[in-house]
Amino acid sequence: MLGGVASASTVSFFANPGTTTANENTHLFDTPTYVGSTGQKFFSIAYAIQSNWNVTSAKLALKLTDDQCIAGHGSACPETLDAPEQAKVFSLEGYLVSVPTVEIDSYGWYEFNVPDLLSLILTSTTSPLTGAVRPINNARPSTADFSYKNAKLVLTYDEVVPTPPVPVPAALWLFGSALVGMSAVSRKKAR
Repeated sequence: MLGGVASASTVSFFANPGTTTANENTHLFDTPTYVGSTGQKFFSIAYAIQSNWNVTSAKLALKLTDDQCIAGHGSACPETLDAPEQAKVFSLEGYLVSVPTVEIDSYGWYEFNVPDLLSLILTSTTSPLTGAVRPINNARPSTADFSYKNAKLVLTYDEVVPTPPVPVPAALWLFGSALVGMSAVSRKKAR
């Protein structure tokens, strides 16, 4: 492969329109969605991989909180919160997936360790990446809940910079034709 490789870069794609890496922690595009013990939240992240990217890693993160305790959204946080719940991504691209659960407590981004996410992204012919997440509380299943705010796909890639072809100097062409001519003369003398 001809070409140079620039240093590694990272790009984030978000489920909620209007979110950028610069405002991902303060962006208030919409109110968080409450997801109760029997519920699930579907997400869809549009992404585009450029033809000159060599993608080296992919990560999935969801912005969640337990007990809807988010400053600036609804009522004040209660004095005591129940035990932290867990969230489980159980579906990606319409298929059931085995992803470890993540404990959800305070409001923030939670990364999910999705096996073969990079392969899924690179071999998928569809964008967006779709999935579903649900709450889990093994101690008290009926109290499992969290609030969903956003989802993001983070790709790390090397940019492949095409190298322009090196021109063959005219002297090389002349030298080649001279060699061909000399070999023809030497064959003629040999006869």
